[in-house]
Amino acid sequence: MNAYITEYIKLWEKAPRLGEGPEKQFYLKKKAATRQLMKANDPGYAFMIDVFGEDKTVKVFDSVF
Repeated sequence: MNAYITEYIKLWEKAPRLGEGPEKQFYLKKKAATRQLMKANDPGYAFMIDVFGEDKTVKVFDSVF
């Protein structure tokens, strides 16, 4: 497992960064859609709103997703 993680980190560090352009715009749209989907499908979301309120729940889900 350590060898895998070490190699993964090496590859990650070598990966080119996204510059401004269509690839970055696609990434940002995909990230927003994934975040929205994860929130919508989480069974605990409605429960957490009831317990903690919408503002705190949104902040927690934004941090997690």
